[in-house]
Amino acid sequence: NSSSNSLQSQPMLTTHHELQWSCSSGNLNLSDPQYVKSSSLTNSFLVLGSNALKPATTYTFTLTAIAAATGARGNASLTVVTNESPALGSCASSPGYGEALSTTFRLSCSGWNDAD
Repeated sequence: NSSSNSLQSQPMLTTHHELQWSCSSGNLNLSDPQYVKSSSLTNSFLVLGSNALKPATTYTFTLTAIAAATGARGNASLTVVTNESPALGSCASSPGYGEALSTTFRLSCSGWNDAD
């Protein structure tokens, strides 16, 4: 799966500044290139790979801005709670086999349970 999740900030800063993303919960290492697809953690955006966030987990992402001239700091945080995958269901196809692009398949699913 090549999809990704992204967070983007639009800081309203009037002086030269440094930005830094962090994740204080959810056991996500933002230094691991397996999960983080951004070129840098000092950009105004953070791009996570498709398997970075685990089901039924709470993550708190924080963007900190540091003014170069004074060292003054400010930050904003966002908490994300991921859903747990549905379970216990099944899906079936009718017909069970056919020819791609010429057979019309009907898919039906039942019995799925999602606690949320």
